[in-house]
Amino acid sequence: MKYDICSLGNAIVDITFQIETEFQEKLISKGISPKSMTLLDQKEQGELLIDLTTKFQKDSFMACGGSATNSIIAASNFGSNCYYSCKVA
Repeated sequence: MKYDICSLGNAIVDITFQIETEFQEKLISKGISPKSMTLLDQKEQGELLIDLTTKFQKDSFMACGGSATNSIIAASNFGSNCYYSCKVA
C-alpha cells in the first residue's frame, strides 16, 4: 500500500478540562499559562488532576494528541492516505 504521509511519534494523551477563573489563578501562581500547552512531570500532573477532580469536581475529556498524531489526523481529514506509528512509554 502506498501512503502520502508516514509519521513516527510518541503516543500522547491530551487531558482537557473546562475551568473557571479561580482555577486559572491557581495555574498562574504555579507559573502555568492557562491558555497554552504545558508539559508537566508526573508529580505536577497528579497534583493538578487531584485538584480538578476532587476539589473542583471537574470531568475530563481525553483524546489522542501530539504533533505527529495531530498532523496525521488533519492530513487524513483532507483526503491523504496516512500511516502513523508510535511508541508507548
